[in-house]
Amino acid sequence: MKLSNKSLSLSIASVMAMTSFSALADYPDGPITVVAPYGPGGSSDLAARTMASSIPDYIGGNVLVVNRTGAAGVVGSNFVRNAAPDGETLLLARYGSHATGPALNPDSPYDWDDFTYLGMLSLDAFVCIVPANSPYDNLDEWREGVAASPGKYSYSTSGFGTGNHLVVSLLLDSQGIDPDTANHVPYEGDGEVVSSVVGGHVDFSCVNLSPALGQINSGTVKPLGVTTPERVDDLSDVPSFSELGYETMEAGVGWSALVGPPGLNGEIVDAWAAALTQLEDSESWNASVVRLGAIPSIMSPEETREFVGSQVTVIRDIVERLDLAN
Repeated sequence: MKLSNKSLSLSIASVMAMTSFSALADYPDGPITVVAPYGPGGSSDLAARTMASSIPDYIGGNVLVVNRTGAAGVVGSNFVRNAAPDGETLLLARYGSHATGPALNPDSPYDWDDFTYLGMLSLDAFVCIVPANSPYDNLDEWREGVAASPGKYSYSTSGFGTGNHLVVSLLLDSQGIDPDTANHVPYEGDGEVVSSVVGGHVDFSCVNLSPALGQINSGTVKPLGVTTPERVDDLSDVPSFSELGYETMEAGVGWSALVGPPGLNGEIVDAWAAALTQLEDSESWNASVVRLGAIPSIMSPEETREFVGSQVTVIRDIVERLDLAN
């Protein structure tokens, strides 16, 4: 499944960017570092490395991925926010680090629009999972069990203010369960979150599909539903929450985008817009993204900024309604 977001603005940006390479003959003059602000093996890490392995043919330089973890994506994101605006240090921004994080944490050192947006890469379904030995096989059974035992059940996330923290809160609220009645157990990244469910250290979680897909297919966890409006191709037997009657769960659709520090040179922005436009036509990159359970969705810098801004507005309304802010 692929979402196409080509538009006149993207075409204009691409034409402008093609000419910008001559003006930026020395860019890049060395490796470009892309910071993944979550732990190795998680969705941020996998999305960054998938992009980094394909983009050199289009941007004209090597791209290195570095994990800078901590504070639910804040450490790595703030590092890039404070980096020199020379295009040598960029960020694999995520739904958690840039949409839910600032909304849930008023003390965040940055806001979602404190960055230069270069383009959207992909959209991500969240999937809510339970251990393989859980007595619950579907959402109805899970709801009855959790609602009947307030305070008994625990869930894992990659930290307060992350995307999966918000999605779990949405899940509980959509089922008429007070989010405060479940016990929150934070970890460093999505890989550890999935492992905590596999090992039975927690009773459930909602996590990006990419790090969970292999465990679902191997039967070590059981999926309750996905947050995208429709079912995901690779999990055609797993219902979407919308088809189960819980449309509010669509606010839990994640994403991966490429951003840079504030004040990034406009010609560098145009160059990346052109490179990502070419990446959109790469069969190998599209196939790699789909294998991770994500949806290839290249957007222009302007489209990306508009998409994230509109999502932040919705999330802040949810955070206020559920009183989730830290």
